[in-house]
Amino acid sequence: MKITHRKLISQLLDRKNSLLDQMVIERKNIEAAYEKWNSASKALNNQSSPIHHYTQQSKTQNPTQNKSRVRNDSSSCSPRSSSTELDGKLVIESASLNGSQKSADNNPIRLSSATDLSQRPSLPVFNVSAQFEVRQLLSHLHEAWKKFQPLQIALSQVNKQLDILLQEPPKDMYLTKEERSILDWHLANLEFANATELHNLSLRHWDQDDLFELSGDHCVLQDGYGSVTDNLAHFITSGQSLTVGLKPRDNHLTSVITTTSSSNSSTYKLGPGHIELKSTVKRISYSNTGVQVDVLNSAFSQDDLIEYEADALICTLPLGILKEIIQQDNETTMHQSQITTNESSNNCLTKLVVPRFEPRLPDWKISAIQRLGFGVLNKVVLIFEKSFWDRSHNLFGHVNESTNSRGELFLFWSITDKPVLIALIAGRAACDLENEKTSPTRRLSPGSKGQNSLVNNSATSTSHLLGRGLKEPIIIRAMQVLRGIFSQEGSTNSVSNNNNNSNISNCNGGMHSNQEKKKLIIPNPIDAYVTRWRTDPYSRGSYSYVAVGATGADYDILGEPVYYSSSSSDEKQTTNHASEQSHGIYDISMPTNNPRIFFAGEHTCRCYPATVHGAFLSGLREAARVANHYFPGQTPVRASGFKLNTSQSTNLHF
Repeated sequence: MKITHRKLISQLLDRKNSLLDQMVIERKNIEAAYEKWNSASKALNNQSSPIHHYTQQSKTQNPTQNKSRVRNDSSSCSPRSSSTELDGKLVIESASLNGSQKSADNNPIRLSSATDLSQRPSLPVFNVSAQFEVRQLLSHLHEAWKKFQPLQIALSQVNKQLDILLQEPPKDMYLTKEERSILDWHLANLEFANATELHNLSLRHWDQDDLFELSGDHCVLQDGYGSVTDNLAHFITSGQSLTVGLKPRDNHLTSVITTTSSSNSSTYKLGPGHIELKSTVKRISYSNTGVQVDVLNSAFSQDDLIEYEADALICTLPLGILKEIIQQDNETTMHQSQITTNESSNNCLTKLVVPRFEPRLPDWKISAIQRLGFGVLNKVVLIFEKSFWDRSHNLFGHVNESTNSRGELFLFWSITDKPVLIALIAGRAACDLENEKTSPTRRLSPGSKGQNSLVNNSATSTSHLLGRGLKEPIIIRAMQVLRGIFSQEGSTNSVSNNNNNSNISNCNGGMHSNQEKKKLIIPNPIDAYVTRWRTDPYSRGSYSYVAVGATGADYDILGEPVYYSSSSSDEKQTTNHASEQSHGIYDISMPTNNPRIFFAGEHTCRCYPATVHGAFLSGLREAARVANHYFPGQTPVRASGFKLNTSQSTNLHF
């Protein structure tokens, strides 16, 4: 701050010196213009001053002077029209001296009275050209002053700025500790929205989806996001989705299961609405004839793979898994000389951490996967026997002491009808949490039915799950924060009073009065749960963001389907994404064969990324795309009363 202060003063002084130099020049111009105008004005005044001429009637005149007089007297004028008319004579004299005629300026008009013609004053004489010159010089003087006046105003402003800087020297700290903490809270809220630290975001494109943001308030499902998938799964397994009357063509969109056990091999055909659980995909193979997916079902076998055959595949793997697939492919390529022919055997496939694409994804798809970012947001779920906070507020905030920990437990949600608080951990704190020691007892996976029942029912039950994970450091810190917000006494783990008042604040008015704090004792939770999405093997993160070097067009590229190509040269001709580097614009020339792998998920929805409705809309988009390719013709409609265009639908981009 001191260096910046000195630089500002130096710049203002340079500006002041420059203004003073310009003002000296303009002042000289004003003085020169004034001198010219003043001289011309004096000369004009001397020329136009009244001159008194005296004419004497003389009986004798110089015969050498050629003069002519016209006198209007009583004997030669017309009869008087009124008795009140003045007695006088109008004498107009014009003389030519030495044969040359004088100018009009030297021919005065003289009034002569009948009583006194000896003395009569003449009218002032004006020089028109001299008057014009004086006025022109006065205009030049005004122009010179107009150039000087703005410099005078600018100099006054610079002097004021210098006075302010001199009267208020720089402080040793730009922001106070409290001001910096409040700023960090808002930055943590921004890191929560993007699931990453701010320096990872593209400054130009990080908010490219704001133009398409839906109106209204943000909503959170009280029963958890698992209720969305549960209802969709029930809709599929109940067969309701098959009542639209859509019949596939022969040999299209059929699925076959083949077990590859060493002892026997069996083939099954899947019925409608089948959902396979407890299965991990190990390999995705696609060709010009269809797709084969190798899956390891832990409920069926720990060693034998199950093969699924189909005409097309919709891949909804999270972007974090796709990134790990690319990383694994690159490592495999580097050690390609060490790969044996038996690596594709079942034993090697079962050891894979992430699926493998065979052949690997095209380069344009891989580039988009690498450019987009996939961040992390973690949560701490605290379950109590009863609520000790104000249930009328859905959220309240906590301000941390340092910038590095600004995202740790910075916001608490109270969104369910149960005594449950959900604390958010964003930014660097969310990544640091991944490296902390976890609970000795493994918890249920996030979003599972067991976890939903845990949150909904543990407050009224005494199951064996109570008390698990309460010794984790993040849980202890969360309780210290809550006790610091809502009470000043009541626990040996509470934060000291000095820290409570200066470093903890409530962003939504949920704190109690000082008298209530002293009486309120915050109980320990009966259960708790901590998410670690980065280390979760089935997600590797939370949701996507536009990283440095990426654009919104990368979401569209990730949403494009993949065709099988027999050679790399054919792939360049059929799927040309070479121009994707130029502002995210890319061209696609569709090959003659049908696409085999379709992609859905929030990371493929440009308008609504990192949202549940964005992921849902991408699924609808890909369902329509599959129907366009494999079910051409008129779209079947159950409801009557309107007509649809019979032409084939075009691809939709949400």
